Amino acid sequence: MVFHRKSVFIGSFNLDPRSTAINTEIGVMIDSPEIAEQVGELMDEGVSPGSAFHVTLDEDGDLVWTAEDQQVKVKYEKDPETSAWDRFVIGFVGMLPIEDQL
Repeated sequence: MVFHRKSVFIGSFNLDPRSTAINTEIGVMIDSPEIAEQVGELMDEGVSPGSAFHVTLDEDGDLVWTAEDQQVKVKYEKDPETSAWDRFVIGFVGMLPIEDQL
């Protein structure tokens, strides 16, 4: 996480109950505008059009992924860059009773 391009937190700690109570997590806070600016630029590049998907709901409440491919918007009705097996595993794991761990 980058805070106002002045400091940055780098680590495996997630903002969920597992990270605070179950898992062993670690992170480091760096108070450096130079490093924070560099990390911020990398993060900006990673979410720029062509590098990321924009996820929305359609009129039926289903997920739709939109991306730009050479400045042309492309829509996907299935999770892009996944196989049928990947989607099966994700669907199966989604049925497990682990809500209190999320």
